Amino acid sequence: RKQNGKGDVQVARALVRLGELNTATHDFVKAKVVLQRALTIVNEQQSAAGSLAAALSLLTSDVLYALGTLTMVQVSGTPEDTPEELQTAETYFTRAMSLREAILGSRHPDFATVANRLGSLYVELDRFADAEECFRWALSVRCEKLGECSSRVLQTLRHMVNMYELQERWQDAATAAERGLAILRSSAPPPGSSVQRRSKHSWEVAAMLLRLGSVQQCAGER
Repeated sequence: RKQNGKGDVQVARALVRLGELNTATHDFVKAKVVLQRALTIVNEQQSAAGSLAAALSLLTSDVLYALGTLTMVQVSGTPEDTPEELQTAETYFTRAMSLREAILGSRHPDFATVANRLGSLYVELDRFADAEECFRWALSVRCEKLGECSSRVLQTLRHMVNMYELQERWQDAATAAERGLAILRSSAPPPGSSVQRRSKHSWEVAAMLLRLGSVQQCAGER
């Protein structure tokens, strides 16, 4: 049954969530079908958006971000080079960023989310200067809006460690890893937390310590 206005927006939003779930479970065919359907719905609604214009623009950015993520995850780890697919993902992300910037501004956490993902894509393309610019912007916004010890800040720092390692910028990698380790140590689970939560945190601390030790050793050998 055909929906109108808000009904269509709700359907499209549900399709985005379903597409994200399909991507997470690597059901890429279904993910692409439902996300393309969501994009068709929001495009059909744009001409009669009216009071829904801002909401539709943000929903469009969500669809584009999900399509970019799908494209990036789908080609990740494949043995063959896939520059065309990654460039398609870049187009999705940059369009999503433009829409979010127009509605939310570039200092909004949702804008930083796309910038962070785009940085990861640029690392895949060996475009390290572009990647660093995206990561630094995402880090700045996340620290400002979410707090220095946010898990999102930690996420960006992990990406930066990886980026610096690939460039053999060991001192920069060590600095990012030290900052990440400080966040982990300051966010230890409180007494009484579940064994699973405490074990996960201990594993994350140990992994960051190993990474820090590795990059410090490399920095010392230079």
